[in-house]
Amino acid sequence: MVIIKRFVTGVLMGIATWVSVGGGTIAIILKIYDDLLNAVTLNIKKLLRNMPLLLPVVGGMVVGIAIAAVLISNFLDLYFPVQTKMFFFGIVLGSIPIFYKEAVKVEKLKPLDIIPFIIGAAAIILLWLYQLRTEGTSAVAAVTGLSAVTIIKLILGGIVTAAAMVLPGLSGSAMMLVLGIYYMLTDAIAHPLENLPLLAIFGISCLVGIFASAKPIAWLLAHKRKVTYCVIGGFVIGSLPSLFPYAEFLFDINGIVGIVVMLIAIPLPTLLEKIAD
Repeated sequence: MVIIKRFVTGVLMGIATWVSVGGGTIAIILKIYDDLLNAVTLNIKKLLRNMPLLLPVVGGMVVGIAIAAVLISNFLDLYFPVQTKMFFFGIVLGSIPIFYKEAVKVEKLKPLDIIPFIIGAAAIILLWLYQLRTEGTSAVAAVTGLSAVTIIKLILGGIVTAAAMVLPGLSGSAMMLVLGIYYMLTDAIAHPLENLPLLAIFGISCLVGIFASAKPIAWLLAHKRKVTYCVIGGFVIGSLPSLFPYAEFLFDINGIVGIVVMLIAIPLPTLLEKIAD
């Protein structure tokens, strides 16, 4: 019974991770976050002892991510592309107040704190502009071919996504959207046999990111919390231009429904934060 409960928890975390809610938030709601954070360690003996907890959760997450990716790739993004992208735009836009609250939880912002914010935003905007120049605006342009830029983004995306899973309130899929690899990976997971190299690179990077990020993130949140959240806030603000479906958006019925969906999505991060609290 305990194994089934952990597996179902993992499924919910996986779905949440892929639909911009955040697996860490679900882990907090289901009262398993602290156990998972403590279970991830480079100590082999301790890691083996924690396998009864980790394996069902990780297995459930894989299943949950696959369910969400297939649903988005084969249905939502196929029949409702504008509404789906507007939903994610609203989710990321609605998460900005959360990052601000986290940044000022210990101390107030000062004028110099705009520097890490600008650095984070500029990095994401430059990455997006470079992506437009090298790969065009197609979200899945690189699925059939792994360019050097795509490989770098997959590695970076895997590490950052794993770190986002460790940080409560931060969505792994939002980070993938920021880096321009979300739809690429969604399509790859929905068609795994055709994209094994891409999935392997991302999967290995996620594992590296999970084991490498737990202790550094704990240290950063304990000692450099404000700067850390200013950089992350910059990532989020800088990602907004790349998330809006400007190539597909029209002021027709689809566009109007997309705006309504966006307005519904904006308060969801705050609502989920209150549930987690």
